[in-house]
Amino acid sequence: MQREIKFDSLQEYIHALHSNNISRIAFTQINEKRAVEVRPGTLQVVDVVIAEILAYKDATIYKCKIENADLQSLYTQLEDEGFELTKRSRNIT
Repeated sequence: MQREIKFDSLQEYIHALHSNNISRIAFTQINEKRAVEVRPGTLQVVDVVIAEILAYKDATIYKCKIENADLQSLYTQLEDEGFELTKRSRNIT
């Protein structure tokens, strides 16, 4: 059976990966402008910046989603923690 564990804190996520001897992770990012409904009938174009970090081991997916992240700083921090990252864009355009 497959399961998914979601983390709200980057430090908890990093600790869990180290504890489970996971060294390879996927770093997906969204960094674009999108139309967002700010109130009924009103759209506004806003900057959307989201990092989603994913890892997989023993039929378990480990996820951490960070909104409004400094993408380059976050990527560097994960590299400094010793992770091998695969970077992917999830922009719509």
